[in-house]
Amino acid sequence: RGSGGGSPETAALASALRDKLPDAEIKSRLDRVRQVRKENEAKLTKAQEDLRAVLSIRQEAVAVMFGLLP
Repeated sequence: RGSGGGSPETAALASALRDKLPDAEIKSRLDRVRQVRKENEAKLTKAQEDLRAVLSIRQEAVAVMFGLLP
Protein backbone atom coordinates (compact mmCIF):
# COMPACT_ATOMS: atom_id res chain seq x y z
CA ARG A 1 0.00 0.00 0.00
CA GLY A 2 2.98 2.22 0.10
CA SER A 3 3.10 5.55 1.84
CA GLY A 4 -0.41 6.56 2.59
CA GLY A 5 -3.16 5.88 0.15
CA GLY A 6 -4.28 9.50 0.16
CA SER A 7 -6.48 9.63 3.25
CA PRO A 8 -5.99 12.20 6.00
CA GLU A 9 -5.68 9.35 8.49
CA THR A 10 -2.77 7.74 6.66
CA ALA A 11 -1.12 11.13 6.26
CA ALA A 12 -1.44 11.66 10.02
CA LEU A 13 0.09 8.24 10.67
CA ALA A 14 2.97 8.95 8.28
CA SER A 15 3.52 12.28 10.02
CA ALA A 16 3.61 10.58 13.42
CA LEU A 17 6.25 8.16 12.17
CA ARG A 18 8.27 10.89 10.47
CA ASP A 19 8.14 13.13 13.55
CA LYS A 20 9.01 10.20 15.84
CA LEU A 21 6.01 10.74 18.08
CA PRO A 22 5.52 8.52 21.12
CA ASP A 23 4.36 4.96 20.57
CA ALA A 24 1.00 5.70 22.19
CA GLU A 25 0.26 8.39 19.59
CA ILE A 26 1.40 6.15 16.74
CA LYS A 27 -0.83 3.35 18.03
CA SER A 28 -3.78 5.73 18.24
CA ARG A 29 -3.28 6.89 14.66
CA LEU A 30 -2.73 3.31 13.47
CA ASP A 31 -5.99 2.25 15.12
CA ARG A 32 -7.78 5.12 13.33
CA VAL A 33 -6.34 4.08 9.94
CA ARG A 34 -7.54 0.52 10.52
CA GLN A 35 -10.99 1.73 11.57
CA VAL A 36 -11.36 3.92 8.48
CA ARG A 37 -10.20 1.10 6.20
CA LYS A 38 -12.72 -1.26 7.77
CA GLU A 39 -15.51 1.32 7.31
CA ASN A 40 -14.48 1.86 3.69
CA GLU A 41 -14.44 -1.88 3.03
CA ALA A 42 -18.00 -2.12 4.38
CA LYS A 43 -19.08 0.76 2.14
CA LEU A 44 -17.48 -0.93 -0.87
CA THR A 45 -19.19 -4.23 -0.12
CA LYS A 46 -22.57 -2.47 0.16
CA ALA A 47 -22.01 -0.59 -3.10
CA GLN A 48 -21.07 -3.84 -4.85
CA GLU A 49 -24.24 -5.51 -3.55
CA ASP A 50 -26.33 -2.55 -4.74
CA LEU A 51 -24.70 -2.70 -8.17
CA ARG A 52 -25.20 -6.46 -8.45
CA ALA A 53 -28.91 -5.99 -7.68
CA VAL A 54 -29.48 -3.89 -10.82
CA LEU A 55 -27.32 -5.83 -13.28
CA SER A 56 -28.37 -8.61 -15.62
CA ILE A 57 -26.36 -11.82 -15.29
CA ARG A 58 -24.42 -10.87 -18.42
CA GLN A 59 -23.60 -7.41 -17.03
CA GLU A 60 -22.59 -8.96 -13.73
CA ALA A 61 -20.23 -11.34 -15.53
CA VAL A 62 -18.59 -8.40 -17.31
CA ALA A 63 -18.29 -6.50 -14.02
CA VAL A 64 -16.58 -9.51 -12.45
CA MET A 65 -14.21 -9.84 -15.40
CA PHE A 66 -13.20 -6.18 -15.04
CA GLY A 67 -12.73 -6.48 -11.29
CA LEU A 68 -15.67 -4.27 -10.34
CA LEU A 69 -17.32 -7.12 -8.45
CA PRO A 70 -15.74 -10.01 -6.57
